Amino acid sequence: MEKIGIGWAYVSDVGRKYVNAALDAGRLSQGEMVHRFEKEFARLHDQKYGIALNSGTSALHVGLEAMKEKFGWCDRKLSTQGGGTKTQSSRPGNYLYRVVERVSARRSRAGLR
Repeated sequence: MEKIGIGWAYVSDVGRKYVNAALDAGRLSQGEMVHRFEKEFARLHDQKYGIALNSGTSALHVGLEAMKEKFGWCDRKLSTQGGGTKTQSSRPGNYLYRVVERVSARRSRAGLR
């Protein structure tokens, strides 16, 4: 039985070089390539930090947390109890920034910066 392909992938020689370098390093997550990506992304956007995430959903969560911090938004929970929509607010925090600072400090202590 012949398989029917659903797509194809083209990887340039440069792309293969970087993929092989990551594979040769023995780390597929949080390795040197991720660190380089984060630094370059931050530099391109004139920011102190950049972070790589595992999924688009995680990126949306981080973006939302950053916007909540920047604009002073509160966490809101919606409910329809009593026939109407009610909001319940809680104190916004610096969670994202504390995480980034902690990760950055750990990388510095480990000599990864």
